[in-house]
Amino acid sequence: MKPTVPCPGNPKRCRVYSIVKERNAMCLAIPGIIESIDEHRSAEVSILGIKREVALDLVPDAQVGDYILVHAGFGIEVIDEQSAQETIDLIKEFPELAGIEEAV
Repeated sequence: MKPTVPCPGNPKRCRVYSIVKERNAMCLAIPGIIESIDEHRSAEVSILGIKREVALDLVPDAQVGDYILVHAGFGIEVIDEQSAQETIDLIKEFPELAGIEEAV
């Protein structure tokens, strides 16, 4: 197993990703906002502007407009807007983690 490098900034945000020495990233969870929910509790979630289908089985109280942490296609935790935005801003500082060409 590769050793991890401490995450910069607020340690609370480190739950989002882990950077290894070779600068490979492993995403643990990323915030998104719920835009719609269907009758099967499957949601359309916007993550960095990209729409994804996410299962809400693990966050039964999540509603349209809530921010959630998404991992492997599942919402795993409802979070507040400030935490979500801080994490998104941090990810944008490392465009290679988000798969974007340059920080937005």
